[in-house]
Amino acid sequence: MWRISASTSVVVGRLLKTGSSAFLIFVGLVAGACERPIGTLVAVEGVVEVRAASGVWRSVRAQHRFCPGDQLAVRGPGRAAVVLDNDVLVRLDAHSTLTLPTAKDAEIGVVLPEGLIHVISRFRKRVGVSTPLINAMVDGTEFVVAGGAHRARVTVSEGRVRVASPVEERRLVAGEAVEALPGGAIGPSLAVKPLNDVRWAIHYPQILRPTEEQLADLPVEQRRVVEKSIRLATAGQFRNALEAMDGVSSLVAFRASLLLGLGRVDQAEALLDTLNESAVERSVRAVIQAARNADSALHTAQSAVNADPDSAAAHLALSYAWQGKRQLSQSLAAAEQATHLASG
Repeated sequence: MWRISASTSVVVGRLLKTGSSAFLIFVGLVAGACERPIGTLVAVEGVVEVRAASGVWRSVRAQHRFCPGDQLAVRGPGRAAVVLDNDVLVRLDAHSTLTLPTAKDAEIGVVLPEGLIHVISRFRKRVGVSTPLINAMVDGTEFVVAGGAHRARVTVSEGRVRVASPVEERRLVAGEAVEALPGGAIGPSLAVKPLNDVRWAIHYPQILRPTEEQLADLPVEQRRVVEKSIRLATAGQFRNALEAMDGVSSLVAFRASLLLGLGRVDQAEALLDTLNESAVERSVRAVIQAARNADSALHTAQSAVNADPDSAAAHLALSYAWQGKRQLSQSLAAAEQATHLASG
């Protein structure tokens, strides 16, 4: 049996739609190195570095204030969120590099040499994203841009986006995507499910921690490693927690949960597929489905509870699934049962 994380033993609120809720944002201004900072780093998972136009790369933490023209990068597995001072939210996936606007003005333009970003502008702010192959310009919308030297893609979740390459221009609406290839051609418009393109940006609650019984079954050295990983995960340092698990082949579900903390959904689901529909597998999968507002979340969570009625994680997953249905009384009851089982 698994126990739930202390940080998730009580469920408050509900899972909101992907968008401004994929990260819980608490913006506290801190002093910047320039007279007119242009934005704030509000969420960090993994290693994020920044450099000025003529400076060197250095690691930064949440609440760092950016100056015009700063460049930031997510190194290795991880992600980051930046709120620009015109109320535009930009989220970066792993292995992404972004150059921020060179001036603090109404028309924001960012440059994406490589990587994947998710942009939300709810207040009709003009936002532009430039990549080596294609540019996107929008007015108050939500969209995803994947950029690189050899391929680029723009997906629109809400609103309208104008995409342009050196040889042609196209206008997209919500639910459409296009790809650009070297040479300037823009491919045909594709009907897509925008949520699929932001799977990496969603917040996936952590519901698992190895129990004392599971730890006791491990060799002494592995037990120490896992305990260290648990401490790091509790502190929200999911990349370090995952790296600490190197050499530990067991506790697959815990490893999958750590991957979710970094937004690495495909890798997490691949690990879950090896667990043969166990209660713990269903619990973690239900959380993934609930975070994506999938109708299947409630059924998956209930099947986890049926498979192991004494699983705190299963009841907590059920609580999140009920939240997604806006059934708060059922959600609270499931959360209370999860807390009871975890403390028992």
